[in-house]
Amino acid sequence: MADFTGNENSALGDEVDGIEEDGIIEFISFQTGKMRRTFSQYPEVLLVDSTYNITSNKMPLSVTMVMDGYGKGRSTSYCCVADERTDMITAVLQSLKANNANAAAQVRVSTATRTYPESEPF
Repeated sequence: MADFTGNENSALGDEVDGIEEDGIIEFISFQTGKMRRTFSQYPEVLLVDSTYNITSNKMPLSVTMVMDGYGKGRSTSYCCVADERTDMITAVLQSLKANNANAAAQVRVSTATRTYPESEPF
C-alpha cells in the first residue's frame, strides 16, 4: 500500500489513500486537487453512491459527491472497496474527512445509496 500512498503528486493536490489489512487491500480512494476544491466550495450536502462489482476485481466503486450551486452532482472522490459493509463505507468517509478537514466540518446532510439487497443498512 505504501507504493500507492507515497503521495508524490501532493504538489498537484492529488491524494491516494487506502486501508490494508493482513496484506489485503480493503479500499483505495483517489481525490484530485480539483475534487478537493469542489468539496471545499460546496460542502453542505455529501452524497455517496456505489456500484455493484463493476471492476474486474469484483470490487464495488463508491463515488462521493456534493451538489453545486446549480443542483448538479460533482464528484469529490472515487473509491474501490472490498465490499459495502457499514464499517468499510465508514472507513472511506473517515479517510475523506481526514484529507478534507475544513470541508468535512461543514457537511450538514449526507446520504448513501446501496445497489443490492443483501447489503446491511448504515
